[in-house]
Amino acid sequence: MSLGWECDRDEWERAVDQALLTPSIVQERVITAFETYPISTPAGVVRRALAGDMCIFTWGGSDVEGLYCRVSDGGLLNVSAPGGMLVPAFVFEPGAQGD
Repeated sequence: MSLGWECDRDEWERAVDQALLTPSIVQERVITAFETYPISTPAGVVRRALAGDMCIFTWGGSDVEGLYCRVSDGGLLNVSAPGGMLVPAFVFEPGAQGD
């Protein structure tokens, strides 16, 4: 996998040439915002700027059935990539106890 914005021109051209030889998927980059998250480390809690996204599960085109959130300190928002992790997500409904 190649992330064009992390490649120099020669690396990108090699990746494109290789992709033209085999079935490939090309995706447009969506720039994500960086937010500050508290991270637990052996030395204590530190705050780091991480990019994040929310993955919402829907079926039938309308009903939301669940979601997860992931963050990363790199260009790839994937929990299997270095620096990627899942983070808690909370849904607050109006009128719920504690409002």
